[in-house]
Amino acid sequence: MGLTERIAASSRAMKAIDERIAEFKVQRAAESADRARAHAQLAALSGELAGRKKQDLEKLCIAAGLSAAGTKADLIARLEGDGG
Repeated sequence: MGLTERIAASSRAMKAIDERIAEFKVQRAAESADRARAHAQLAALSGELAGRKKQDLEKLCIAAGLSAAGTKADLIARLEGDGG
């Protein structure tokens, strides 16, 4: 393999690496957007749950197969998946 061929091969390899980096950046941006949407949905859900009566939260917990015991904060944490 001559010098010209090695340079061409190296150039193709660098182009492939650049393409992989670009794909990775697009994927990371999409994941970041997904996380932002999930956080916004959780914030909306938290506000919605906080506005409900304890009795409603207990019914939601029971329907989800969770314990309905504890304070309103415990019920909200349980429904949000934070334990409680």
